[in-house]
Amino acid sequence: MKKTRNQEQAGRRSHLKKLRGRVTVSAFLLLMSIGLAGCGSNSSSPSASGTAGSKANEQAQADTSTESQAEAQTDAGNEDGQELTLADGAAKLIYMDDAYISLMYYGPYEDTGKHLEDKNGESLGSLFREWTAGNEAWGLFTSEEFPGEGHSADDVLLSVTDYSVSSEPEEFYPLTETLTEEEAETIGLDVLEGHIGKVLAGEAHCDGHGFEAPRLYIFFYDEYHDEILMDMDGLADRFSFYTEDGTPLEEWSEDCTMERETKRDYISLYFKNKDKDYNAEANEAMCEEFRALKPYALYTAKDGTTKQFPLFPGE
Repeated sequence: MKKTRNQEQAGRRSHLKKLRGRVTVSAFLLLMSIGLAGCGSNSSSPSASGTAGSKANEQAQADTSTESQAEAQTDAGNEDGQELTLADGAAKLIYMDDAYISLMYYGPYEDTGKHLEDKNGESLGSLFREWTAGNEAWGLFTSEEFPGEGHSADDVLLSVTDYSVSSEPEEFYPLTETLTEEEAETIGLDVLEGHIGKVLAGEAHCDGHGFEAPRLYIFFYDEYHDEILMDMDGLADRFSFYTEDGTPLEEWSEDCTMERETKRDYISLYFKNKDKDYNAEANEAMCEEFRALKPYALYTAKDGTTKQFPLFPGE
């Protein structure tokens, strides 16, 4: 017999009360220790795929070139090959304010629906997937239209419905625990100067006058989410670029000059052929030569620690 709307709401509120505070720090860290051992480190390059979300137009290039990273990465949290269910799920908050929220979700992704609710069952809007790790067991979700005024992490819940099951079960995950920097890096995110984000390489583009190296996209998912690189206390300037043998990219070829430019959320490197004649074929060959040198970006933090990010990940 089909439930009435009042019965459904009453059942939901009862379910919410049972799930209140369900995901503890110890349970969350247990999931990480079991499933994420060996995935990511400060000194290694990122090994996860970027997927378009609310910044779809800006991340499209990065998404395409990082698919191979996800294939090479160890399955995040699902190494035994068993299919995840909602009962395996967990969530942790990254950041929220009056208009924005970001969180990490662990659990099944395909054929599921996700949105936010308060503890009274009122919808707080949908979410966009920004990035996934490995086999999509971990996912980063954001909303740039989050009605956060008057709400705190204590009364916001992530609702996930599994549409692959005929009964369409729904689970609620509290966001009372915050993702730490160590947890973020273990999952595969990047932490720069204490800010959680993701560094992704785009695609190379050749034309008749030269070629553009893969753009280095730098996204943040905390209080820096709406900042532009030019206003981040010189953060973009702390990136330098080299070939595998340590040669600065501006010196790798005598046949071209490098033009570097910082945009809102990426760094662009354009190599202009010194030969003024239009020669697309020669520039494509130069681009392939550049790729073979395994170029990378090196980030040097204020404390002197470094991180590498390959411009052609997975190669």
